[in-house]
Amino acid sequence: MTRELANEGGPVGIRVNRVSPGLIITPATENITEMAGAVEGFLDHQIMKRAGEPEDIARAALFLVSDEASFITGENLVVDGGYTVV
Repeated sequence: MTRELANEGGPVGIRVNRVSPGLIITPATENITEMAGAVEGFLDHQIMKRAGEPEDIARAALFLVSDEASFITGENLVVDGGYTVV
């Protein structure tokens, strides 16, 4: 969907990208983070060995809407501390 929207919007100057977060500590993830061993099991398969903070995702989104990303469209920015690399 991201690439299709980028194809449609690109000719008129609209950039479309997406951010795919890993485990981010928020009130919505409390049920996961309170389960014994759940976070540790997740982090065992992640390079950076820490859960993310909402600010990690915010910085990625801010980059994508900034002038520094003016030539980027149709992409998926994975912000997961290296989980999908392992």
